[in-house]
Amino acid sequence: MFSSREERKREDILDRALALFLERGISSQSMEAIAAGIGVSKATLYKYFPQKELLGMAAIERRFVLLGEQLDAIEARTGISYPEHFRDFFSTLIRSIGPIFPVLMRDITSEARWLWPKIQSLRAERVFPRLTRLIQAGRNFGYVRDDLDDRVAATLLIAIIERVGQPDFLINLPIPPAEAIQVVIRMLTGGILSDEGRRLFDAIHLDFENRRGDHDAT
Repeated sequence: MFSSREERKREDILDRALALFLERGISSQSMEAIAAGIGVSKATLYKYFPQKELLGMAAIERRFVLLGEQLDAIEARTGISYPEHFRDFFSTLIRSIGPIFPVLMRDITSEARWLWPKIQSLRAERVFPRLTRLIQAGRNFGYVRDDLDDRVAATLLIAIIERVGQPDFLINLPIPPAEAIQVVIRMLTGGILSDEGRRLFDAIHLDFENRRGDHDAT
C-alpha cells in the first residue's frame, strides 16, 4: 500500500506517462526511455511500476477513471436540462477520447495489442453504464422514441459502439478521428431519437462545432 504522498506521486507518473504515450506511442518506449521522458529516475519508476505493461494499463485506467468522474459530475448537476446533459456528455467523451488518436491507438493496433482488452474492459465499466442511463433519461423526457424498449435500445447502441470503437475502424476513416466520432454518434443516435431529439442533436452538433472553432481561433 502507498502512503498519500506516494499515491500522489504515482498519479503524477501516470499523467506524465500517458502524455508521453499519446505523443510517441508505447511500444517503442523502454522503461529507461519512459523514465527519462517523464523526468523521474529509473528506480522511482520501477518502484511504482515494475513492468511497462502495468504502467500502460494503469495510465489508461486513470484516463477512464477521470472520464467517469467527469460524466458523473455532469449527471449530478442540478438545474441542468436534458439537452445540456446530452451535449456535455458527448462533448466530454470527444474531448477525452480524441487525444488518444492517432499515435497511441495506431500503436495499439500494431505493436501494443495487449492494451486493447484493457481499454475494452474500462469502456464497459466506465462509459457504457453511464450511456445507458443517458438513453433511459432521454426516453423519459421524450427525446428517445417511446416505441423502443430503453434497455434493448441501450444494449444495441452499446453493441454497435463496441464495434465501431475498434481502433482500426476510426483510424482508417478518411476524416480526422474527432470528426469521425461525431459522425458515428450522429448516425447511431438517429435511429433511436424522436423528431424532437433529432432537432436537439442538430443543435448540439452545431454548438460543439462553434465552440471548437472559438477554441481553435484562440
